[in-house]
Amino acid sequence: MKAYPRSQPSFIGQFLPSPPEEIWASDGFICRGTRFGPKDDSTTYDEHVTWPEDLVSANKDPFRNFWGPIIDSPKSKVYQISLAGIENRALDIDEAYRKDGKQHPRSNEGEIAMKDKIPWSNVQG
Repeated sequence: MKAYPRSQPSFIGQFLPSPPEEIWASDGFICRGTRFGPKDDSTTYDEHVTWPEDLVSANKDPFRNFWGPIIDSPKSKVYQISLAGIENRALDIDEAYRKDGKQHPRSNEGEIAMKDKIPWSNVQG
């Protein structure tokens, strides 16, 4: 997994309807497996883009992606996440597609993927 470029912001955004208490109780954001079953460690970034598997997603700009209607929901929360100490586990999805000479199906998302988990200690707000 390639390290997240240092030229990018040190914070990313994650949003979901889960309340902070639930994220805290899980000690952070945890990956979801195939159709929310057991996770598959062999999942590639390309498979992750077409269906979330073993990578936790976040966005450089959470307000500029296809989840817009979910963000507008009164139940949704936007979490600010620091990459301090975990930046070497972050994968810039656009960069991964470019490196492999592939076309990203949703390149406007600015997506970052983090292997397995984003610890609660990195959640800033």
